[in-house]
Amino acid sequence: PLPSPSPLLHNGRPLPASYANFVILNGAIIVPTYRDPQDQEALKTMERLFPSRDIIGLDAVPLIREGGSIHCSSMNLYKG
Repeated sequence: PLPSPSPLLHNGRPLPASYANFVILNGAIIVPTYRDPQDQEALKTMERLFPSRDIIGLDAVPLIREGGSIHCSSMNLYKG
C-alpha cells in the first residue's frame, strides 16, 4: 500500500492529495509530492514496486490546489 499524505487544505477546503496520482512513462514514474513527511516513504514504495524505472518526485502542490495532480493534468502518449 502507498502511504497517504497529511490532510492538505487550501483556503479552508481539503484537497484530494494522493500518491496514487502518478504517471508511468517509458523508463520512469513521476510521483506527486506534497511537501509532506510521507513523500519519501511514497517514493521508496514506488521504487520497490517499479525497480526497473527511475522514480521522479514532483512537487504537485500547485496542481492539487487547482483540483488535480500529475496524472490528472497529463495526457498519455503511446509510442507506435
